[in-house]
Amino acid sequence: MWRFYPRRLGQLRLLKSRALTPPISSSGHRPYTGEMLALLLLLNALFNVIVWPQFYRRINADSRARDSSAKATMFLRVHLAIISIALILAVVSAVVGVLTLIGVW
Repeated sequence: MWRFYPRRLGQLRLLKSRALTPPISSSGHRPYTGEMLALLLLLNALFNVIVWPQFYRRINADSRARDSSAKATMFLRVHLAIISIALILAVVSAVVGVLTLIGVW
């Protein structure tokens, strides 16, 4: 955990507190920090890839999604933007998770 301590008026000094850091293992690194975060990112990506396409199917089938001339309404466009952003973030999470697991990141 990082804490800020005032050094002088207007300046901050960053000190690391060792109270919440895990112990160093025999191999010399802190266990489960990068690997657990990478797995969390991959789980996040998997969740988003499973949930958001099903949500799109439900939104697209909703009567508010299209007007009488079968054109997309603002309701559909806004939800499509939300779903697109969520899926882009899922791809980014997956890429960062994989890069972290293989040791590139």
